[in-house]
Amino acid sequence: MLNALKMDFYRFRKTKSLYIILGVAVVMCAFTIWSMYLMSSPVITESGIPLPDGFDELVPKTVDGYVDSFFQGNFIVLFVVIFAVIFCNTEHRGGFIKNIASVTSNRIGLVLSRTVVILAADILIHAVTTACVFIACFGILGVNEIVNPSGIACTILISIVMNLALGGLAMMLFMLCRKIILPLISGIVYVLMGSTVYSLVDMIFTKLIGLSEFRIEKYTTLGNMLYFVNTKASATDYIRAIIVSLVVLAVSVIISWQSLNRKDIK
Repeated sequence: MLNALKMDFYRFRKTKSLYIILGVAVVMCAFTIWSMYLMSSPVITESGIPLPDGFDELVPKTVDGYVDSFFQGNFIVLFVVIFAVIFCNTEHRGGFIKNIASVTSNRIGLVLSRTVVILAADILIHAVTTACVFIACFGILGVNEIVNPSGIACTILISIVMNLALGGLAMMLFMLCRKIILPLISGIVYVLMGSTVYSLVDMIFTKLIGLSEFRIEKYTTLGNMLYFVNTKASATDYIRAIIVSLVVLAVSVIISWQSLNRKDIK
């Protein structure tokens, strides 16, 4: 396990895709924040142009609002999923996995090592995004009101856990099919269309079974991320999100481990 970690972190530092992902995250943060700034500028608000209902609510007024915009949703998930798939694929493509997996029959250490590296990338992406948000708010936009500091801290920390679970899920999909395209496309489609899928499932349960209060998204990692976990979330929301994420992560690690054990390394 320790040797696997050392090798994986060496690859982690040398992986160019990590730095590309971090660079894209910074650019996307800047673009998103600049768009929000333009939406609230006097040129738009005082122009007399008719704006859609709820337009004003789209623009955050506090630091809490900007944190929710980036950490409640699919902004960071895409980066974590893409990194997880690319990192796992690199060792198979370069033959690295064949050298280390051939010396052990129980490969749980290899899967745990990957999971730790995904966590490291997850934390790094969150740190970069958080820095961009706070620099933009305090240094550029002049937004300095923080309503709920503990809520911001909880949202960021739990977002790390939730994104790790989804990164583990991406790793599992790669281990099952050993191809980069399927888990990458599946992860991106799931992240981008998850809210639509949840709405359809909830509608089916309401129409066919009459469970109007049932929400399938409460029992999925992405669903909690999209709808329930933010700076105003209750303790129950936070606890549910953590439990669901840990269950998803544990299942992903176990399936990845068994897949790596049972399949030949090519």
